[in-house]
Amino acid sequence: MSGGPDALRGVFPKGETNVATLPAAPTQSLQPDVAISPTFDRNLLNGFSGTSLDRVVTDPIPPAVSLIRHPERRHQNDTAEVDESVVQNGAGSGRSIGLLLATYNGTRFIDQTLAAIAAQTRLPDQIVLVDDASSDTTAAKAAEWRHRLPLEVLVQPRNGGVSRARNKAARHLETDLLAVLDGDDVLLPDHLAVLESLHAAKGGIASPLACFWVPGQRRTQYQRRLRGLTTPRNNQLRKLIHKNYVFVASLVSRKDFERVGGYSEGERTQDMTSDWDLWLRLVAAGCRVSQGHFPTVLYRIVAGSMADDTVHLLESEIIQLNRTRSFVPTNLHREIDKAIANRRAELAVLALSDSGDRVTLARMALGPKGGDHRNRARALGTALAPQLSAHVVRRRGVW
Repeated sequence: MSGGPDALRGVFPKGETNVATLPAAPTQSLQPDVAISPTFDRNLLNGFSGTSLDRVVTDPIPPAVSLIRHPERRHQNDTAEVDESVVQNGAGSGRSIGLLLATYNGTRFIDQTLAAIAAQTRLPDQIVLVDDASSDTTAAKAAEWRHRLPLEVLVQPRNGGVSRARNKAARHLETDLLAVLDGDDVLLPDHLAVLESLHAAKGGIASPLACFWVPGQRRTQYQRRLRGLTTPRNNQLRKLIHKNYVFVASLVSRKDFERVGGYSEGERTQDMTSDWDLWLRLVAAGCRVSQGHFPTVLYRIVAGSMADDTVHLLESEIIQLNRTRSFVPTNLHREIDKAIANRRAELAVLALSDSGDRVTLARMALGPKGGDHRNRARALGTALAPQLSAHVVRRRGVW
C-alpha cells in the first residue's frame, strides 16, 4: 500500500483510529473545514483511571472530529483559562506557529501523525519534519503530504539523534512560536489552538495534558494518574528537578528557545532526556509553565520505544540531573541530590525484583535508602506479593 493522504483508509489499525476519506486538496490555501477529520474510537478514549469521560463533543470545524473535554474539572496547578472562541474558530493570537517534528523509522505511524495535524482547528503556519537517516520510507511517505500541509521534509545524511534533528527543524522554521511533536504521537483537533491560547495568556511554556496511549489496549490511562504530572503553581524549578511534568508536545516562543540555545547536542545519552533538559533550562531562565484543562494529544507507547526502557531512562535521568547543577542556583543542589538518590533507589528495586531477593526488598522499603513513598510501596509490594506487583514495578509514567 502506498503512503500519504490518499491511502489513509487502511492506515489506522483496527482498535486505534478510523479516518474519513480526504476531500480534494484546495489550490490556494489550507482551510480547517477541508482538512482530514479523524474520528477517534470512543473505546480507545474510555477508561481513564480516576476520571470519567464527561462528554464527547463533535467540533463543527473540522467535521466528524470527536474531542475529549473535561470542562468542569479544574486542576490545582498553574493553568490559564482557554479561550473557547480560539478553540472553536481557529482564531488565535496573530503570531505564527511552526511545528517541528523529528522522526526515525516512523513509516508505520507518520500518516496518522500528519493526518492529525491536518485536522487542527488552528493549522500550523509552517511544519518542518526532519528524518534522522531512517532506513525505511518515512521521508517519502511524509513528503506525500506536502500538497495538504505547509510541510518541508529534511533528511539527515547520518543518524545524529533527536536533539540535533529538532534543532535543525527549528533553524528552518521562520515562525514566532515553536511547537514540538514526536513522529508517533497523535494530536487531537484543538491541540494547537489550546496551546496558542495558553501562551497568549501566560507566555513561557504552554504544556498540554495528554492521554497515555498503548495501542491495542482498551484502557487509556489519563495523565493525572501518572505520578501527579500536573503543573505546580509554586516552586516550579524545584519540582521540575524531581519530576518532568512538562509534556513533550509543548509550545514556546522562538525568542525563549533561542535564548537558552535550543536542545543540547552533547552525548547521545541526552536524547532520553532532551525535552526535560530544555524545560529545566527554560524554567531556570525565568519561564513559567502553564497547562491546559483537558487532554489534546495521544502519547503513544510501543514496545522498544525510549519511554518503554525504564532502566536506561533512569540512568539517563541521573546523568541529566548531574548536568543540571551547572545552570540552577546552588540552593537547589540538595534537591538534585535527593532526586538522584530516588532514581538510584528505583534502579535498586528493579534489580532486586528481577533477582527475587524479597528480604532485601523489604529492608529497603523500610530503610533510609528506599527513596520516595511510591518507590517504597513498590519495594514492599514486591516483597510481599511478587507476582501480583511485578507488572507495576516497571510501569513508569514518564516523558
